[in-house]
Amino acid sequence: MNEIVGTLYYVLANDFHEEWADHAEADTYILFNIIMSEMRDIFVADLDTAATGIVGRIENMQNLLHLHDPQVKGHLDDMGIDASFYAVRWLTTLLSREFLLPDTIRLWDSMFASTHKENFLRYVCVTMVLKIRDHLLKADFATCLQLLQKYPSSSMDDLLDCSRALWIYESQITMACLKGGLTLHQALQAVPPPDKVLMAFGLRDGMALTNREQLEKARARAKEAVKNNADRARQGMQSLSSAGQGILGGARRFIRGRMQQNSINSEDDQGGDAGADSGNPQRTPFRNFSFGGRTVSAGAAEESQTTAAEGMEMARSHSDSETV
Repeated sequence: MNEIVGTLYYVLANDFHEEWADHAEADTYILFNIIMSEMRDIFVADLDTAATGIVGRIENMQNLLHLHDPQVKGHLDDMGIDASFYAVRWLTTLLSREFLLPDTIRLWDSMFASTHKENFLRYVCVTMVLKIRDHLLKADFATCLQLLQKYPSSSMDDLLDCSRALWIYESQITMACLKGGLTLHQALQAVPPPDKVLMAFGLRDGMALTNREQLEKARARAKEAVKNNADRARQGMQSLSSAGQGILGGARRFIRGRMQQNSINSEDDQGGDAGADSGNPQRTPFRNFSFGGRTVSAGAAEESQTTAAEGMEMARSHSDSETV
């Protein structure tokens, strides 16, 4: 019982309320006493064959395994592996020796929250066997016993989900048979199993053959639809890429043409300025002035051909004529 006591004390001693953690030993004793009171029949020899005794609980677990996976149950029987070889430890220690401490705490959180702890533990134990069924079916006596007595590490959340799904599906099928008046075969055809069901009523995933065929066809159609959609999306992306490249190419050609046109216009403007300097473009008339009988056109510097020296000479000549 040290596994149960140790787990309880670890949780209580590490409580984030220091005042509560100081009383971990007393609280552990109280909780351990409550748990042992509920498990009392397991340790009473006179009650072994009762439904609440150790033998009765193992038989209930084996009956549940036979209901949902008769193949594994038969294989273990053929190997000569009695359920007491592993189930006694599973049930008496509440699976605390099969998992790491964090997983055990996670398991106990769900178990203590259940309204029927014994039933909860039974479904979890059967689910543990179902999760390693493929390994068990291929193994001999020694390997099977090792797998069951030293259970492989696995996800505790997944184990609990599979266990709960099995219980839900069994309840749904039972209700369909009892209240719906259906046969087991009809109920299995009518009620779809939850996703997490590993084995149920001898069927993998709890699914009847016709339902499995329909599911496989539906999956094939869905896979084909996904592939077609991916192909269409790929073609659409290629078309979009081609259109984008065409638009980008047109924009580049337009910009290049405008740049070339601007370059030509700039060259024409420069040529016009040069022509203006040489006297080729049309001149703008300006007012004429008379200096000493000579007529001089006064205009802009680029329109007049008179230099500063000529102007000075003309002024000098005009002055001389006035003197004479």
